[in-house]
Amino acid sequence: MKAEGLRYPKYAYENNIEGSVLTEVTIDKAGNVSKIKIIESVPKGVFDKAAIRTIKTSKFTTKDSICKQDGCILTIPFLFKIK
Repeated sequence: MKAEGLRYPKYAYENNIEGSVLTEVTIDKAGNVSKIKIIESVPKGVFDKAAIRTIKTSKFTTKDSICKQDGCILTIPFLFKIK
């Protein structure tokens, strides 16, 4: 996955909120996202849209032969920290 454009939500940044999102992403055999599921989000709902937007705008490659035939389910974690 090549992720670009992960943006920290303005509300979270302005209020010094840090957190994480764990996602489950289904990739079809062509490398397209067919389903996104939020498995865990801390704090709940604050970073979900940012994680989903990043997944939707990312490029996926299916290098594994199993992925090329049937697609894949990937678990992708996102960590949001203010530097």
